Amino acid sequence: MLKSFLLGFLLFFLVAFILTIIRFRLTGGDAEIAEREEYIQLIDVGQGGLFRSYILEPILGNKRLFTLDDDGNVHIYFVSKKEYDALAKLTFAERKEQEKTYRFKLLTKSLLLGGNAPAKFISVELINKAPALRK
Repeated sequence: MLKSFLLGFLLFFLVAFILTIIRFRLTGGDAEIAEREEYIQLIDVGQGGLFRSYILEPILGNKRLFTLDDDGNVHIYFVSKKEYDALAKLTFAERKEQEKTYRFKLLTKSLLLGGNAPAKFISVELINKAPALRK
């Protein structure tokens, strides 16, 4: 009885792991370079998928990054938390006071089942523009 329970338990987690890899890591298509400005979302309630945003990506050491394209559309990317912390020298309060924001050039791929794979920074620059902010 205990052996069959443990076997079922392990089988369940193995299937869940495989499905997670297929959904959130299997890429399709060519690499895409995106130039975006940082977008500050102060109150963030469930945007970008709860499982991926609050469980999977933080465990893998990634941070959610809200960005704006030139048309004003919001895009969500996941980037390495270590890379972001190393590049982001000024805090949000300092950037708001100085009216500066970051402009990112990101390299990413589309996921086979929709969304974006974790992005890598190509370049980051601090520009003289008030940060886009939403509460």
